[in-house]
Amino acid sequence: MITLRITNTLLGKPHAAVEVKLDQTEYSDSVIEYVKAFVEAWRNANIKRMLALSTQTEVDYFTHYTPPDTYTVCAFKVVNTWQVRIHNADGLNYLVKIADSARGKPHAITSHVTPVPLPPICS
Repeated sequence: MITLRITNTLLGKPHAAVEVKLDQTEYSDSVIEYVKAFVEAWRNANIKRMLALSTQTEVDYFTHYTPPDTYTVCAFKVVNTWQVRIHNADGLNYLVKIADSARGKPHAITSHVTPVPLPPICS
């Protein structure tokens, strides 16, 4: 995402832009940080970043729900797939999947499981 700050009184004149910020999408090797980046994109309604981190199916699913104000993320590995739980005390409970080979790459979040199977894993 690029943010450009402009001085209104200088609009249309040289030097109107006073600040430019580039917020590049990062693809963490840590599945916890990767999913946190996805949730933060969801919280900020940054659909493009959500899509960079997941698939269109996942974006379509999650954007139908209100993102959490607070949440906890924990992860565990089953064979070659990381399962990352997103949960909070208000009842939020999602499980997203990342193939181990996709860590650190675009579109690594490929699916979700809901409801999360009981008992809750990594509480």
